[in-house]
Amino acid sequence: MTSIGGLIGIAAGIILAQLISKFADVPVAISGISIAVSVIFSMAVGIVFGLIPSVKKAQILIRLMLSDMNNFIKITIILEKSEK
Repeated sequence: MTSIGGLIGIAAGIILAQLISKFADVPVAISGISIAVSVIFSMAVGIVFGLIPSVKKAQILIRLMLSDMNNFIKITIILEKSEK
């Protein structure tokens, strides 16, 4: 998903650069390195912001499990139902 978002952003950037170049008579130079950096950056953002919620949830579940096993089982069932 993050790669798709990055590729859509790159395509939009190239199109906008071409349009601005056409109407403002300004030359456009888009390097392969800038495209690669854009894709890598978008993937990194997606990975980081995908990991943060899962790590937080794992920490909460571990705390619950250590505090009271019965409540952990009940809460796990509730969380599983809410995700569906």
